[in-house]
Amino acid sequence: MANKIVLAVDLGAESGRVMAVHFDGQSLKLEELHRFPNTTVNIRGTLHWDFLRLWRDIQAGIDKGKSLNPAGIGITPVEETLSLSGKPPRQRPL
Repeated sequence: MANKIVLAVDLGAESGRVMAVHFDGQSLKLEELHRFPNTTVNIRGTLHWDFLRLWRDIQAGIDKGKSLNPAGIGITPVEETLSLSGKPPRQRPL
């Protein structure tokens, strides 16, 4: 079986990262390509994820992984399901 590589995006409360996941047919190997802080913005007294900033960091990580010719990309928000219609509120206190 040929080696397969996918890019994975992990978004957590404190930080995010873009990982390359290498599969050789028997085992997985993780390689961190880009790590970035998940800072918040205060909108009318409520903390929200700064989704536009996160998107720029996700794109920067994907750009770093392009040379690996990945088979695909997966995004997993750890804290909640992200809505593109607005800035999701932060669930954990600072």
